Amino acid sequence: DEVFLRHMDGLSPTTCRFVVHYKEAVRERQRMRLFTTYWELEETNRLRSLLMSLYSEADLEFRKTERETQGLLKALVTKQSLSRVSADVEFLTAARQHSKESLRETDAQLD
Repeated sequence: DEVFLRHMDGLSPTTCRFVVHYKEAVRERQRMRLFTTYWELEETNRLRSLLMSLYSEADLEFRKTERETQGLLKALVTKQSLSRVSADVEFLTAARQHSKESLRETDAQLD
């Protein structure tokens, strides 16, 4: 600062005024940069809050959907017994065999 002031003493009043105007512009830019940094930090904090809220909502929705899915799976498992599924397989196997035989008979009639 002392060197700066000594150098300023050697300048003309016009040049001294330009130096002061320049230093005011530097100070204003520094002040704006500081405020910009404050707002960037605020923006980042607000984004973090938003993302945490979205994550929390998505997590609640996921847990709700998971409970519903477990309920549906439980209902499906309780309504479908292994013996019923086995009976369905047997019925469908017999139906397939019957369809195969009918197709063969029709093919034979057409030949």
